[in-house]
Amino acid sequence: MLISWQIWVPILSSALPSIDINKKYFPFNASLRRNLLSLLRTLGEYVLLAHFDLHTEFTLELLEDVLKRLSKLEHAVAPVLNLNLETFKNHFIYHHLVDSIRDKGPICNTDTGFGEARHRQSKQDYAKSNKRPDQFEVQLMRKVLEREVIVRIDTQVAAMKLREEELLQDESGPTDEVGNVKLGARQKRRPLSEIVSTFPVPSHISSQECEALERNLCRFLSYWILSFQGAAVHLDLAEYLASEYLTAQVSYVSLLDNSLVTNRIRFNPCWNKGGPRYDYILYNADHNSYGYGQVLSVFAMVVNRERYSIALLLDLKKKAQRSSITGFIEATADKTKASSYRFVMTNTFVRPLFVHPPDPDSDSTTYVVNDLIDYDSYLRFLNIK
Repeated sequence: MLISWQIWVPILSSALPSIDINKKYFPFNASLRRNLLSLLRTLGEYVLLAHFDLHTEFTLELLEDVLKRLSKLEHAVAPVLNLNLETFKNHFIYHHLVDSIRDKGPICNTDTGFGEARHRQSKQDYAKSNKRPDQFEVQLMRKVLEREVIVRIDTQVAAMKLREEELLQDESGPTDEVGNVKLGARQKRRPLSEIVSTFPVPSHISSQECEALERNLCRFLSYWILSFQGAAVHLDLAEYLASEYLTAQVSYVSLLDNSLVTNRIRFNPCWNKGGPRYDYILYNADHNSYGYGQVLSVFAMVVNRERYSIALLLDLKKKAQRSSITGFIEATADKTKASSYRFVMTNTFVRPLFVHPPDPDSDSTTYVVNDLIDYDSYLRFLNIK
């Protein structure tokens, strides 16, 4: 293929969805630019699907469809870029890969990379041995065991470092768990009106929009809290205390293999003493559909001994669609309008998302949802056109 798996990983994680599709970065004609960007997206889908750890007929049909599109796009750009597609690897991928997976399971079963790497290492170990027939095998085995011990130690050290990062001072303190969401770094209780006044919205937002945002919160509380129903207009937020949180662990079941996955998200105005960090979330919206947005604030309040955990999101679902060129979901949001924000209960959180925000140095307001970041996100966003 044009790009190997190792090279594709950083592109998949960050670069590709952020590409500006103009002549500055792609100095080709419009048709070729479209084909190149579509090719990169389709290549990402192929790499992701081909490396699934578990396959069904459904995923194999998806892979077959992606390979057909990939072949068509490759042949469209090959003459212009002078590419040779008549290679053994291309022939195997397009004509035999799906059958190979059906017969032998995931491609990790037939991947030769690990064996090739061990072969090179074994040759190096043999060169360092005394080469005596009755001793060199013992010496090689000793080298293998030493490396395995080092790997285990490195794994334990990495796990401890990760644990230490999770226990940073700005994220310490009591935690609270609601469903699949475990909130952490609870702050001191204070009047809800004070929390509303410190929401991380643009400083130049008009007073009318701030009042509209507060009214939206009152309506939300009156809808979800039984004792508030019918009192949305008369709610005095200063009378109620609430606690803010700075982080959360969100657990979800992977659509690929039903394994339980746990990720941490942060909504911290001063994360790790390096500035604000507000992560993105996929949540259950109305009418059995998904919504997605940026988590700006999470707070909890107790009313009549019932605890309610509420999140303020920058809603990215209202004006979102999949790009016909890049294939990624693109959304826009006007941060100066109260209608761009949404309050949700934290028990509607599904899983974290990887979203590329607009470039702060440009006039762009486009957010790009990267659904190729892992297997589960790709499967969840399949039906979004």
